[in-house]
Amino acid sequence: MELDLRHSRWRHGGSCGGFDGSAASRPGFRAHLHRSHLFQPALDAELILTVHVNNPNIVPIKYDSATMSIFYNGSLLGTARLEAGSQSARSCRLHRLPARLSGLELAHHVNKFLSDVAKREMVLDASADVDGVAKVWWWRHRFRVQVESHVAVDPVFLDVIDQENKSQMDLFVS
Repeated sequence: MELDLRHSRWRHGGSCGGFDGSAASRPGFRAHLHRSHLFQPALDAELILTVHVNNPNIVPIKYDSATMSIFYNGSLLGTARLEAGSQSARSCRLHRLPARLSGLELAHHVNKFLSDVAKREMVLDASADVDGVAKVWWWRHRFRVQVESHVAVDPVFLDVIDQENKSQMDLFVS
């Protein structure tokens, strides 16, 4: 599983090989100006993450709901939620996950953010742990996929500059 904040007009370059999921696009971006409980204006941003989940195995899988956390400068900036589900054997599926990024949290890093805007490069990190089970005959095998993504974006035009994704699967025998 990988996080990829690309525009929807770009291809995410994923095939159905290997057990992973790659979040692939940012087809929508909306900013909302609202008043917080302290009557200070706050600017939150909403975006859509497309998560590409592959199951190359010969058995179907079931997975639990998971939260993808999005970080900026070491602080939690927002989250996206993957709902629990299942996937048939040897298949790929795209999930569209709405995410909200906190403008108030970004304001805590205003100096770093303004520096990133001037450089036109902002680094976001994302991580998620997805737990699931694969059933082979009468045995159930639990697994966990740990996902980490490191994405550099242009904060002015919201384009992806660079991206590195890592995923690791742990299989639990019980």
